[in-house]
Amino acid sequence: MKKATLVYLLNSQNQLLLCTKKRGFWLGKVNWIWGKVKDSEDVLVAALRELEEESMIALSADDLQEVGLCHFYWPHKPERDVNVYIFVWNYEWEFEETEEVKPERYDTKHLPYEFMWPNDIHFVPRLINGEKDFEYEFVLDPDGQIISYQKFS
Repeated sequence: MKKATLVYLLNSQNQLLLCTKKRGFWLGKVNWIWGKVKDSEDVLVAALRELEEESMIALSADDLQEVGLCHFYWPHKPERDVNVYIFVWNYEWEFEETEEVKPERYDTKHLPYEFMWPNDIHFVPRLINGEKDFEYEFVLDPDGQIISYQKFS
């Protein structure tokens, strides 16, 4: 199964920095930086690389904290199946729009879940609350809607 990473950025004002994807698979969805893990690459290294490529944010390995794992299954297209490793970083600076993403800060109590992926409502509140080591499995239809899901921890 393929691997990918997803990095969320929180600040001390209880804001989550989310971005509208401007190209690629998540086009038009509001989320944060994600990307595929290369075959010989560690997931943390991949998260740092994707964060820098898509947002121009260069961090060290000590800056990111891995908080969860989500397994995504697409029965109609199994080549899309992917394990996504979730990271979080506490930030305190400004970010600019790039070719990949348009960033915007959202109060953590008023997130735009209607524009986010349907699975986000299950785990994003947990990472906002500082929970760690959560794990989910999502089975998705061709449009990315949840057919079923299971929470492991």
